[in-house]
This record gives sequence, C-alpha cells and structure tokens, in this order.
Amino acid sequence: MLIILSFGFIGTKQFPLKGFGLAKCEVNKSYVENVPYQTIEYYTENVPYTYVQYASEKEPYNIQEPYTEKQCVDVPYIARECSEESIAYSVTDRKCYITGWLQKWINIECKVNNLDSRGGSFIVHTSFASADKPWSSGDWNIANQTGENRTVYIYPGSSRTFDYTYELPASNPHYVCFCDAVPLSTKEVCKDVEAIKRVCRDVTQYKTLTEYKTVTDLTKNWTVAGYRNETRSASMTKYRTETTYLVVEENC
Repeated sequence: MLIILSFGFIGTKQFPLKGFGLAKCEVNKSYVENVPYQTIEYYTENVPYTYVQYASEKEPYNIQEPYTEKQCVDVPYIARECSEESIAYSVTDRKCYITGWLQKWINIECKVNNLDSRGGSFIVHTSFASADKPWSSGDWNIANQTGENRTVYIYPGSSRTFDYTYELPASNPHYVCFCDAVPLSTKEVCKDVEAIKRVCRDVTQYKTLTEYKTVTDLTKNWTVAGYRNETRSASMTKYRTETTYLVVEENC
C-alpha cells in the first residue's frame, strides 16, 4: 500500500512543445510515506520449568597428614675426661730413735719421694706425740704434740730426706714419731672413657585424619517445579517515514 501524505514542488524547468508551440516544464516533486520494515525485539519472560533434585550426604574419607617428630637415640662414644689431681708421691724410710747422753733426745727421719713426671711443692710435717695420747692421722694440733711444718719443692723423680730432733722431758719419756707430706701442686689428668650421648633428629611421620565430602546419591531424586527468567525474541513489522523525490512534466 502506498500512502501519499503530501506533495511539494521543488522547482520547474521549461521545454518548448514541438508541433503545438506549447512549453513543457519539468517539476520536481516529493512525497512522504510510511515504509514497513522487519525487526527483532528481545524481552524477558518468567517461565515455569522443572528439574530433578538429587539427595546428597556427607561421606567420611581418610587423609594422611605429615608432621615432624623428634626422635632420639643413645649412641656410645669415647669421651676425654680430665680432672685436677695431686701429683704422685710417697713417704719412705721412716726412722724414729733416741740418741744423746742419758738417751734424752728423740730423732725422726723420713724421705719424701716425688714419683710424678712434674715437680711440685709439698708441706712436710715431722712431729712427736705422747705415747699415752694416741694421734689421729692428719691432725697436727692435738695436745702434747710438738713438731714442725716445712714447705719444699721437689723435682720430678727426686727425693728429699727430712729430720727433726726433740728433747724429751724427764717426766714423760715415751713418745711416738710422725712424718707425713701433703702435695700442694696438682696436675691435669686425662683419660678416655666410654660415654653415652643422645643424638636427636627430626623425622617426618604421618597421622590419619578423617574429613568429609558431599556425595550425590543418584538413586534418591525428585522433581521440583519452579520459575526462571528467560530472554526471548520476536519478529515484528514496524514503519518508518521516508521521503521520495520525483521529476514530472507539466504544461507551463
């Protein structure tokens, strides 16, 4: 269908008409019409639908998780042990005798031997004590005792002899003789001994942990109805306005 809405005259051009002497004019005309065209339109529609719902459950499963553990063992080894000890010595050749006119002088002699490989200092004690008052070993300050202490240095492997003389009192002629030595010097003595040491290291171990995962049971299902939005399309006829231009001849 052609619908002419309006006409317009754009301009004219004259041409003489042969044989009759009449002039013809070309006239530019235009008209507007509604022209149909096809288009696709999209729209959203809420439509019903159904789907199958499956049952699900938590299913346990085990995993191995690593962790670090310290493990220790006792290992035998040879250790070097050192300590400070007195140097080796001995006291020998002890002599106790009475001399002098009327036998009133008591004498003591002894030899202190350094048996060690290094020299050292000693306190050498020589004394007499009453026979009726027993003397305790190492106690140099008991009653009715007389004597002297000397500090001397003795070279390694050497010996020194010491003596001491005491005049006996007339009232108590019975005495006991003593000679002893105490080393002042020490030495470091080392020896190899069997010992035990603890050796530890980190070891990777594994422990079992239980976790859970969701599992779908396909044997248990049901149908569910619902609605969802869907985009749809439709072909439609529309109209648009177009202007047409013509050139026609008319009598001038």
